[in-house]
Amino acid sequence: MHSSRKFSLGSHKNGIETALGLLDETLLEFEAWAHGRENVSVLYQERNTLSEDQRGKILIQVQKIRRALVELQDDLDLRTRTGNVAKSILGRRSFLWVSLVELECKHLRRYGAPPDGLAEYLDPKTAQLIDSVKEISRIAAED
Repeated sequence: MHSSRKFSLGSHKNGIETALGLLDETLLEFEAWAHGRENVSVLYQERNTLSEDQRGKILIQVQKIRRALVELQDDLDLRTRTGNVAKSILGRRSFLWVSLVELECKHLRRYGAPPDGLAEYLDPKTAQLIDSVKEISRIAAED
């Protein structure tokens, strides 16, 4: 039952919108898996072992959560968050850059001495990967 209560949230509104927006965004991924998604790439692949029964039950819960989100949005006058893909790419660039820099042999030494020749092989490839991620970010930032 919909309560139609109204609240004046003040400084709490942004935090509530952010948390519920992240939940709603995550529901998209849950829903895709429930529909059988299995992303496959070079060094990452998903193995969707959900049974038909599990998939159906997940979809029911996703819809239940969405109904609650609609009610919360109405009662709390919450704004719909709009994800900007270009900004998402730019945001992920920093995370990826840190991870890729850690592949440089000077950083890999924390695990012990790298095998002979690894630095000469891996460091230029890592630099190429970093440059390509930077280029994707540059493209995303174009007006």
